[in-house]
Amino acid sequence: MCKLEVEQPAAQLVLALPGALQNASLPQAEGQGHALRWPFMDCLTDDLPLLELLCAADEVRVHGELESSCPHENAPDAVTDTYVVDGGRLLLTLWHGRLHEVIYRTPAESVEDASRRNDRLFAHYGQGDGWTEILDNGFGRTYRRADQRRYALWSYAMDITTFGTMGFHQVKW
Repeated sequence: MCKLEVEQPAAQLVLALPGALQNASLPQAEGQGHALRWPFMDCLTDDLPLLELLCAADEVRVHGELESSCPHENAPDAVTDTYVVDGGRLLLTLWHGRLHEVIYRTPAESVEDASRRNDRLFAHYGQGDGWTEILDNGFGRTYRRADQRRYALWSYAMDITTFGTMGFHQVKW
């Protein structure tokens, strides 16, 4: 099964945080009031599915209702499946038989909830590597994982977070 939900120790979580806290130690992060408390607090985005990029399409499992499945508008041979999940929608792009992109359209109820959700997502999709902010265009931020094999986008204007493979990113844009 491709669904993967692993609790990360706080020290690993801090290493994978985007932005200003990326190189902070746990005491520094806690001193800045950052939402490293996500495993201990409940909100709708705390239970979002964590998926494994590049897993086989037939192994993808999402607990939610499949709302639609349609061809990707910019990538030949890619299909985007939209699921209704607790907290919003999850868009999964399958390309060449593998999961290449996950879009979380899961608006948080507060800035703290959004921060906690993003900390959790960036830690999971970082897989132990940090993230570097590449661009802030006033609408959102673009990140690259340290190994340059993954990208992330966070639209703070719309509170949508995307994770994907660089191979797919090059084809889609």
